[in-house]
Amino acid sequence: MKRLLVLALVFVAGAAMAGSLGMPNLLLSPGFEEAGDYWGYDLGPGWTNSGSPGYQVIFPGWFWGAGPRTGAKAAGLASNWGVQTGLATQIIPVDFGEWTVDLTGWVWIFDNSNDWGWDTWLKATLTVDGVPVASQTVSSMTHPMEQWVPIQIIWQGPVMGYLDLHLEGRADGQGGGGWGVLSTDDWDLEIGPIPEPSSLLALLTGVAGLGGLALRRR
Repeated sequence: MKRLLVLALVFVAGAAMAGSLGMPNLLLSPGFEEAGDYWGYDLGPGWTNSGSPGYQVIFPGWFWGAGPRTGAKAAGLASNWGVQTGLATQIIPVDFGEWTVDLTGWVWIFDNSNDWGWDTWLKATLTVDGVPVASQTVSSMTHPMEQWVPIQIIWQGPVMGYLDLHLEGRADGQGGGGWGVLSTDDWDLEIGPIPEPSSLLALLTGVAGLGGLALRRR
């Protein structure tokens, strides 16, 4: 009986998550593989890039190992004795409806000016129809440096027509002759239907019926 209940709970959990898994990535050039040349600021189709001067296209070995997590390219910022900022955005048209949105990406940071109180960071923000609904920040003050750190944002609700992804970054190399460097890669935005409570209730009712049948057969 215990084994049956465990299997049932695993099945229910999998069914609840299935709506937001395995869907196509809606982002264009999500790994920046269609970006421009080395040191360029063309991040590829779909991306709008701004800042001072903005995200650069980077390759393996770029500043102490910063580079793409996979593929040949990534987007990055670097600054020495100053600050460089970037804001990469992409607008994703979405059909009207109730959706589960699953946004994931990766960030790599190097900052040897932390002892001076300066911070290198990337903030990812999901907006729905122009309204920010969720964000997550990776900071050199709070995360291990020189390691790929994942970002994930999951949101559910109504969408009238579009989603926005905003990647706001800051590379701060102020103080001590330090460098601030960040790299970001492999972004994935998927949408799927929100699991209906009635469907989950029917599933749980069926599981309970199986449990009762197993008890009667003992």
